[in-house]
Amino acid sequence: MTTEVLPCLLLPLQEKNILLPSSAIAEIIPYEKPKTTPDIPKWLLGILNWRGINIPLVLLEKIESHLVWNMQTSEDAMEDPTRKHHIAILNRTYKIQSDGNNQYPFFSVVLKNVPKLYRISSEGVKMVNQYSETDSRFIMEVKVQNDYAFIPDLSSLWKMIDALPSRLQWFRQIVL
Repeated sequence: MTTEVLPCLLLPLQEKNILLPSSAIAEIIPYEKPKTTPDIPKWLLGILNWRGINIPLVLLEKIESHLVWNMQTSEDAMEDPTRKHHIAILNRTYKIQSDGNNQYPFFSVVLKNVPKLYRISSEGVKMVNQYSETDSRFIMEVKVQNDYAFIPDLSSLWKMIDALPSRLQWFRQIVL
């Protein structure tokens, strides 16, 4: 019997690692400063123009399930650019379908290092904690070899991303 393997990337965020199938990652690019304006959610660094498409740049660590729309202060908005080395561009996978009302086919996250590629089988992953009911960002924490990582709840994250233009008035100031 052959064991099925899934190519995955371990993405090192500022405070945590996340694990995603490689099909969910469109590209890894060097860090670039996004367009921004005051009074945006603290989890949103701004909007990037990537290949002619405006996409949100998100800090997953700043999303709090009960305080998702808290606004950032000016000192929160000024992150240290020397600490950001890369950006991962995430795409909508076939499992996360669009209803046609979304503005974004992609969003991006800040990485502190280069991702690691893993070829994972069911025997190669150990569940550490399950979070789906207590944290809207993550489904579970897993251990892959010697690395711990969180599996994000991409459906919840995409709902937040899709709501950005309709819920925030500053959107036009950034992209125009």
